[in-house]
Amino acid sequence: MEKIDKYAKKLYNYHVVRDPLEPADIILIFTSLDLTVPEYAASLYLDKHLSDKILIAGNNAVNPD
Repeated sequence: MEKIDKYAKKLYNYHVVRDPLEPADIILIFTSLDLTVPEYAASLYLDKHLSDKILIAGNNAVNPD
């Protein structure tokens, strides 16, 4: 398990973006079952990190219930 954690952390660190946030004209959201993604996008919108556009791509975040 320790080896898996090591490689998972390495993969995560490779993909994570640590650039400072700057105002943007649009936020593009790729949906997933992880609802923290749209919540984070909404927080960026509310914190005025973009003008007035959010584009949501995909439909796999729809709750089937």
